[in-house]
Amino acid sequence: MENWEERRAGLRRLYKNPRGRTLSWKEVYRKRCMERLRSSRSQLVERFRAAGDALNNNNNSRFTGLVQDVMEVEWAALTHSNAFTPLRDGEEEAEKKAAIEEIQQELLSEEERLLVEVCNYDAAALASKVQWQQMDEVICPVCQVKGLHESGSEASGGGGVVACDCGLALHGANITLNTVRSSLENTVGQHSQMCGGRMSFTTTSDSHTSNVLVTCAVCDWMSFLL
Repeated sequence: MENWEERRAGLRRLYKNPRGRTLSWKEVYRKRCMERLRSSRSQLVERFRAAGDALNNNNNSRFTGLVQDVMEVEWAALTHSNAFTPLRDGEEEAEKKAAIEEIQQELLSEEERLLVEVCNYDAAALASKVQWQQMDEVICPVCQVKGLHESGSEASGGGGVVACDCGLALHGANITLNTVRSSLENTVGQHSQMCGGRMSFTTTSDSHTSNVLVTCAVCDWMSFLL
């Protein structure tokens, strides 16, 4: 079992860069805040949409508040670390305040960049959804290029088959082009309300039915299309 000194030494190594230089509290604080903000993308999307609803209801509350939460959590973690002292002896309060304000502005800029990505994705998703609704054909979710087509099949036990030239073949009882279209619209719509990440579609099958597994690496979404 490692002793306390070994543990302290291990913790201190967390605050060294690859060249062995000990990072200042500002660098550590900035790095940890930025990492936490980027890892909270789904939470940022949720707060952004809630803020949008508030603005639509004439509520003048400030943006998402996520940056402030991130800074408070990471500051508490930093100041309670046994392996790192965030403030040097004799450091001026004004200097500390200026550094924190600088980091806050960087985080707000990063938050804005992330939200622009979300808005762009929302606009593209909405345009794609409108396009799908305006077209008679349903674009294959797997290849996202060719249209799906429907046919009957004895092999599917009297059920329908919805297929694509790329190799996708959905078969089973009560499967029609309309049910696939409706499931696609519902799945994409529900996901876009909570996450701006890009969804992936993968075919799955067994001896009786076939399906499409829908996943998202950003928010860990996982569901079946049918």
